[in-house]
Amino acid sequence: MAKSKVVRQKSKRVASRKVQKAAPKSIKFTRSRDVAVAGAISAVVLSGGAIMFSSLQDRARIENYTPVYTISVAEHKTAKTNLSNLGIRADDFAPPEAYKDANMPSWNDSDRNGCNTREDMLIRDMFAVKLNKDNECRITNGKLYDYYIGETILWDNNISGGGIDVDHIVSKSDAWSSNGYGWERTRWVEFNNDPDGLLSVSASINRAKGDKNVSQWLPPNEAFHCRFVVVQVNVKFKYELTVTRSEGMEMNRVLEDECEVLE
Repeated sequence: MAKSKVVRQKSKRVASRKVQKAAPKSIKFTRSRDVAVAGAISAVVLSGGAIMFSSLQDRARIENYTPVYTISVAEHKTAKTNLSNLGIRADDFAPPEAYKDANMPSWNDSDRNGCNTREDMLIRDMFAVKLNKDNECRITNGKLYDYYIGETILWDNNISGGGIDVDHIVSKSDAWSSNGYGWERTRWVEFNNDPDGLLSVSASINRAKGDKNVSQWLPPNEAFHCRFVVVQVNVKFKYELTVTRSEGMEMNRVLEDECEVLE
């Protein structure tokens, strides 16, 4: 596993601390919401916030991507506050009805830009991309910086047929066990297509993550532990989901010990 860098330092487990530097844009999983008449995607921020593209053509010219792992003081404070307000459930809690993926809603086009959510997320997260000439929602090949493993991977859809998943950072199964079993279908549609909780990653690492919560799995890329937990906490708070005691303790440990916080 390649070692990631955090604020020009090798990735390592360090106590959360404030770093006196001019803060770059924090990592935001911001979905593209507009498609121009000519078909070019409007301004998009890649996950990581390191590069701002003014057009799809700009994105296609970018050959390398520099990840950003730091978070702001406000983000760190918000995550800790949200964690303290999450409900706790027993580690051995079982919902009254078992989770069934077949019953879950599929991707939709909630922003009505002509692309479904999965396609939007791939366009948001990838770079050096080439789109299908007949369908500008489809990427035929490009590159993805996979934050879970800390490496750039190549994707040629014409050859491999895939290899990249759009992951629910809080898995649907975990959400189900964390109060989602009582949701109406409209709430599930919202959760399933919410860009704040989605990230494009390699299919193999997504399979390894599966339905596990934070107490059971963290990304192999230690530099991403903090951001991963911040998103988990904020998504669970947003959707009024619960955590187990062991999960909450691990979330707190990561926020205390593994965050690089920029003022």
